[in-house]
Amino acid sequence: MKTITNPISKTALHVTSLAFLLAMMTVLGFAPQPARAGGELPFHANFITKVDTLVAGDFLRVRVTGQGQATYMAATTAFTNDQLVSLIDGSATATYTLTGNNGDTLILDMIFQSTNVAGGCHVCRNLHCYRRHWSV
Repeated sequence: MKTITNPISKTALHVTSLAFLLAMMTVLGFAPQPARAGGELPFHANFITKVDTLVAGDFLRVRVTGQGQATYMAATTAFTNDQLVSLIDGSATATYTLTGNNGDTLILDMIFQSTNVAGGCHVCRNLHCYRRHWSV
């Protein structure tokens, strides 16, 4: 029985591997890249809002919808339905979703402290009254 071998030179094998590697690097170099955070940039937003509140125990539940302007997003809507403020110590949390007219979305998860200011409002429940005007 006769065996035929087809020897491939090591140089040809290296050239083929190098060409394949170069082709893959080129394809990956032109592939779409995911968005990456850059340096910090200033952000400002102003909204006209409609606020609905509900007292639940020692907490104030807040739902906010609004329209306004935001840096880098132009005309923007704002929404939260999970803002929660403690009527005891003023601690608060909220998740706001800002949506630009072009579909860009920014989600703000916030933990903050509200403070009483003069001329606040009354919240009465079971003969217990709280005088609060929250400033954030």
